[in-house]
Amino acid sequence: MEKLLSIVVPMYNSEPWISKCLQSLLRQQFNEDQYEILVIDDGSTDKGAEIVESLMRNNPQILLIKQVNKGQAAARNTGIRNAQGRYIGFVDSDDYLEANSLYSILEIAINNDLEILTYNMFLENQSNVAHIGKSIEPIQNGAEYIATHNYNNGPWYYLTKTAHIIDNGIYFQEGRYCEDGMFTMKLFLSTRRMSHIDYDVYHYVLHPGSTVTRKDNKHQMKMIEDFTYAVDYMTALIESKSGELSDACLLRLYTRRNSYIYFLQLRMLRSSMPINTIMESIQKLEGGGYIRIQDYPRTITLVSKLA
Repeated sequence: MEKLLSIVVPMYNSEPWISKCLQSLLRQQFNEDQYEILVIDDGSTDKGAEIVESLMRNNPQILLIKQVNKGQAAARNTGIRNAQGRYIGFVDSDDYLEANSLYSILEIAINNDLEILTYNMFLENQSNVAHIGKSIEPIQNGAEYIATHNYNNGPWYYLTKTAHIIDNGIYFQEGRYCEDGMFTMKLFLSTRRMSHIDYDVYHYVLHPGSTVTRKDNKHQMKMIEDFTYAVDYMTALIESKSGELSDACLLRLYTRRNSYIYFLQLRMLRSSMPINTIMESIQKLEGGGYIRIQDYPRTITLVSKLA
């Protein structure tokens, strides 16, 4: 029997959370042979793999793939390359899904021949009762969807046809942070049929010490380098398709790109980086045409205060 869905779960030192994550994926309305849960152990040094292996004994839909540590993007790419499902979804190992939510979503995607179906994600403490919409929105192509939705960068709030990802050669940028935004923007722009359902599905959990909350200097330098890479990547992607896109779509795309510029500057100002390094980074953004320093008097004021 063809598998309908592959769920890819990258795992790195996720011992405290992986059981809750996987239990939520098991509490779905699939027969065990209809879907698979691909846990990609990205070189963990804790006991997370033992927890997965324990769950595998009674749940053959769980598969564990181990690899040397290459980062989350590489783990997701491993999941894509091993996926056997008609559709694919991504779940981070410290997050979880609403029980009994996936089957009805997948049924809608299949019945409407969608390449992508998006749904709601929310911070864990933002919702107590899952909201379920009655119908999907009108079907659009990716550019139309972008023009009418303030879409999220993450790859974990939508299901995608696996063949759509593979046929278009769309994979995560390995060794980089900000890989989510680059992947999602490119994927959406390649899509002919997608829609959204107003259904609370994805529980996003923010932990102290996670990627977005770490503040050590080495990590901040890496984040700044990768934010700059993402800005360049998105700019090149937008400009390569600008002749095909509506003004509303372009505005949304440039706004999304500019949010990376904003957070890049914010990270620099909040870091303990030397003032000269901060100014060099801002001047590179100015040299690339992304900002004009004279347009950012508050930024200059804040930098001056750090000197």
